[in-house]
Amino acid sequence: MGPKQLQQLARARAAYRLLHAGRTLAEAAVEAGYSDQAHVTRGVRAVAGTSPARILAADLDSFGSRPGEDGRIVQSP
Repeated sequence: MGPKQLQQLARARAAYRLLHAGRTLAEAAVEAGYSDQAHVTRGVRAVAGTSPARILAADLDSFGSRPGEDGRIVQSP
């Protein structure tokens, strides 16, 4: 993983934690360093393979897993 991918992963994880803590998507976007809500949604989808809303609705922990060969998160068995 390169530095840019590591930064993307860190921001996506931060946004996920903030959303799980009850922040709105707009608040999580700003606090995690994204420019807007669409940006955080695209960033999380690029890393986790699904949107923040679906992760929270299903209570998935996509960020507790490892990245796959293409950089997307692979669920641990």
